[in-house]
Amino acid sequence: MNKSLLIAIVIIIAASICLAQDISQNGPNKLYPFSFNYKNEYTILRLFPTPDGYERYPERDMSKYQAWLTNLPVWPNYYKVALWSAHDTVAVGRVAAIIDFGVKSRNQTDLNIPLQLLWTARRVFNQPEKIEYILSPKDTVTYSRWLSGKYVLDGVGNLVYKMAEKREHTAQEYFRFVEFIADKNNGRRLIQNCRKTDWKNIEPGDLYIQFREDDPDSTGHAAIILDICQNQSGDKLLMAAWGGNPAHSFFIPKSPDPQRGPWLTLDEFKARLSEYGPGEFYIFARE
Repeated sequence: MNKSLLIAIVIIIAASICLAQDISQNGPNKLYPFSFNYKNEYTILRLFPTPDGYERYPERDMSKYQAWLTNLPVWPNYYKVALWSAHDTVAVGRVAAIIDFGVKSRNQTDLNIPLQLLWTARRVFNQPEKIEYILSPKDTVTYSRWLSGKYVLDGVGNLVYKMAEKREHTAQEYFRFVEFIADKNNGRRLIQNCRKTDWKNIEPGDLYIQFREDDPDSTGHAAIILDICQNQSGDKLLMAAWGGNPAHSFFIPKSPDPQRGPWLTLDEFKARLSEYGPGEFYIFARE
């Protein structure tokens, strides 16, 4: 990672944050309001340079969200992966870092973390109109629509939306919205909110979803691509992160090659997730 690249990405984020008017006050850092231990030296960009001969995804091609995502804060390395209740640690294999994300709810599972990350960025960059979720082919829930109505069960148990007196935005109201979507989200619905892509075309912010449509017991699993790097021969490495179900710390796995830290080959990445079965790459959010 060269110095000019780091500075460029920081400028992208800093310039964007100047526009923000609706920033969560839950944490001490305005760019990453879920972080309670934010320090400049404990971020992905600072801690994990690319391996020799590799260049990161070009900063000139990054959206604000992608730049934000590639510089997430992490905890010091003495922290362990723990369940959302913080009572028990979880064995997840080799860990490069734990994202300072604040997993404190049972609904912060691997499938829901991408939604929470994206929506937090939307609020940070004053884009509440872009907070939306496809609940069904006929029903897209936006935060503004949420504030203008409510969801109830009809006579046969179907979830339906009804207009109601408009509510004002509050931190509690936003939390209720996030928890409602998290409760309804699953592997099938998350895929409905994405478009397929492939290894050749992946970018930061894309997802790797493992979900079996033909298995009624499949809950699914999702990993988020934090960053990509490539050498002159076209060989790619990725940096990914995921949580779990039950909800636990959001972490970055470590490569079996000690020289590469969190940068994984495609085969290494799939091997770490093999217990969840086959998966595919999806475009979730790039802008």
